[in-house]
Amino acid sequence: MSAVQTLRCGSALLEWQVFRPKAVRPGAVPLLLIHGFACGKDDWGALPKLVATKSRREVISFDNRGIGLGAPEGPYTVGELAADARAVAEAAGSPLVDVLGISL
Repeated sequence: MSAVQTLRCGSALLEWQVFRPKAVRPGAVPLLLIHGFACGKDDWGALPKLVATKSRREVISFDNRGIGLGAPEGPYTVGELAADARAVAEAAGSPLVDVLGISL
C-alpha cells in the first residue's frame, strides 16, 4: 500500500492511495474504486488490499469530494465527481482504469 497522497481538483483537496500487490500481473489494468456519495476511501475497509493481492493488480481508492480534507461547500455535480475520479487515476499514473463503483 502506498502512503495517502493529496490532489487539488478544483476547489476540492482529495486524499487517495494505491494498493500494490507484491507482484503485479503483466498487463493488469488498475482498478479504481468509486464509493457512493458522502463516502471515502476508508469505507472500503480491507477490500482494496484483498482485491490487489488476489487479482495481482493495483487498486486505487480515494475520498469523494466533500469527504476528508478541505471539504468544499456543496452541492456537487456528477460532472465534478467524475472529473475527480479521472484526476485521481491520472495522478496515480493510470489514465486507463477499470472501475468498481457503488451507489450514486
